Amino acid sequence: MYWYQYHLPLPVTDSAKIQLVVRMPDAGLPEGLVTGAIEKLMLRHEALRTVYPTDSSGKPFQLVLDEFETPVPLRRDGNDLEDITAVFHSLFFPPMDQATELPLRVGYTLKDRRVATVILVLNHISVDAASLGQIRSDLISCLDADSRDSPFSLKDQGGNTQPLAVARQQSTAWASLHERSM
Repeated sequence: MYWYQYHLPLPVTDSAKIQLVVRMPDAGLPEGLVTGAIEKLMLRHEALRTVYPTDSSGKPFQLVLDEFETPVPLRRDGNDLEDITAVFHSLFFPPMDQATELPLRVGYTLKDRRVATVILVLNHISVDAASLGQIRSDLISCLDADSRDSPFSLKDQGGNTQPLAVARQQSTAWASLHERSM
């Protein structure tokens, strides 16, 4: 549906987008760690490395890329609401070309040269409300796994996950049935 919507002859050609904002704990994270976590997330979710070109007859098809470049993040110093909003708008407003562009844009706000907030803009052709929670949870898991070797962790001193993560799917039967789509 979104591919056809994208190709309708409207004044502004664009597709629906979904945002995901994850604030880091006060200390922030090194950029390399966050970029590595996003790359792991893209390897985990085929939808984040899928484009939708057309064949010679004009028929669209899905193409999952085995080789891809992790999106270069848009960076902005400061972590106030206006900074987060500015990064979001810079990522959101340019149209996404479904045929050639990965369905993921990445932005950071920086505080003391460390990532304070991660902003992802995702094309709705690849991500919907049902999968967004899983993507958020997987991103946080990747960040937490990568940060274990650094002085920072998403775990507090008691070993509890800080309130960044969303709850995982409650119904294991539902989750296992839909695991491939998630």
